[in-house]
Amino acid sequence: MPLLPTENLDTRDRAVIRVFLITLVFNWAVAGAKIIVGILTGRLTIVADGLHSLFDGASNCLGIMAIFVAAKPPDEDHPYGHRKFENIAAMAIGGGIVLICWEILRGIVAAIRANLNGEAPEPKETSHVVLFATILVLAIVVNLAVSLYQYRRGVKHQSTLLKADARHTFSDCFVTLLSLGSLLLGGMAWWVDPFLALVVLVFLIMAAWSILRENLPAFTDRVQLDPGDVERVALSIDGVLGAEGIRSHGTPRDIHVDLTIRICGSQSAREAEEMEHLLKKKLRQSFPGITLIGVHHTTVIGATPDGRQKSPPRDPAL
Repeated sequence: MPLLPTENLDTRDRAVIRVFLITLVFNWAVAGAKIIVGILTGRLTIVADGLHSLFDGASNCLGIMAIFVAAKPPDEDHPYGHRKFENIAAMAIGGGIVLICWEILRGIVAAIRANLNGEAPEPKETSHVVLFATILVLAIVVNLAVSLYQYRRGVKHQSTLLKADARHTFSDCFVTLLSLGSLLLGGMAWWVDPFLALVVLVFLIMAAWSILRENLPAFTDRVQLDPGDVERVALSIDGVLGAEGIRSHGTPRDIHVDLTIRICGSQSAREAEEMEHLLKKKLRQSFPGITLIGVHHTTVIGATPDGRQKSPPRDPAL
C-alpha cells in the first residue's frame, strides 16, 4: 500500500499539489543560495534568512501532506470527511509565522539592549557587498513571483491552504528586505537595523492574523450560506410552501446544509421524497461548495399545493 495513495485526489487536489511542488523547488533554491552566501560572507543574518526560506519549503511539504489527508473520504471516525485538515495545516503555517515574529522581537530587544549598554560588536567589513545585495534582490523577486502565483492559484482552486502559504512566502520578502537594508544602511546608525526589523515584524503579524482570520470560521461553525438565498431556492420548487431552520457551516468547499421545508398535508410520501430530491439537486447547482444536505419536511394541514388555505366546509343549514 503506498504511503500517500492518490486515488482519492480529484482534479483540484492534483492542481494544488502541483503548485506546492513548483513552489517547493523555488523556495529551497532560494534557501540554498542564501545559506551559501551567508557562510561565504560570514553574515549570520543571511544564514538565518536562509533557514527561514527552508521553513517555507517545509510548509510546502506540510501543505502537500494535508491535501492527501483532506482528500480521504468519510469514515467511521470522520463521518463528515477530512477537509478541515487543510484548514489545520493553514493555521499551522500561521503559527510558524508567529514563531518567526517572536524570534525577530527577541533580536530587536537584544540589539537595543546591547547598544544602550555599549556592548554592541563593531560591524565587520565585507568585500562581497555587491554579490550579497544581488543575491538578496533576486531572492526577493523570486519570492514575489512565487507568492503571486500561489495566491492566484489559491483563489482559482478555493484553497485557503495555498493562500496561507502565499502570504507566508510574501512575508519572506520582508525578512530578506531586512537583511538587504541592514547591509546597505546598517552603517548609518545603530538603530537602523532594529527599526527595519520592527517594520518587518508588523508585516509578519499582519500576515499571520490574515491566515488565522480566514481559517478560524471553519472551526467555529460560522454560517456559510445566506438563509434567504437557500429559502429562495426551496420556494422555486412546486409544492414547497416555505423553509425554516436553515443552517449551514463548514468551509467554502465543504458546506453542510440542514433545513426543513413545509409542504401541503395532502402530498403523498412519494411526492415529498421527490421534492426533497429535487431541492438537493437545485441547492448543489446553486451552491457548488455544498457536500452534505439534510432536508426534512413538515406538513401544513388545510393548505393546497399552491400554498392557499382550503375554505372550511359550508354549513348546509346556511
